[in-house]
Amino acid sequence: APDEQKTRRGNMTGTIPGIDDILRHMRHIMDKAGEDAVALGTDFDGFDRTSLPRGIAGVQDMEKIWEAMEQAGFTARQIEKTAYGNVSRIIRDVWK
Repeated sequence: APDEQKTRRGNMTGTIPGIDDILRHMRHIMDKAGEDAVALGTDFDGFDRTSLPRGIAGVQDMEKIWEAMEQAGFTARQIEKTAYGNVSRIIRDVWK
């Protein structure tokens, strides 16, 4: 693996996850719990760049995830729910 993919956190080994890993986890959760159970936040406060997945430097890169989801065959509805729909639904339901 290229050096930039190696973890830079203490004694951890392996590689830093990338967008493909995010998609694999989302697909697994959707397969087990349904598309209403997945959401991604953009609150990167407290994270340094080395803690973020490969290809994601901050909130400005979230579009890369949505585009990758589309390319991987996620439906427009699943992307919308993951991007904001599920969180909006939960906030509406909780704050009734």
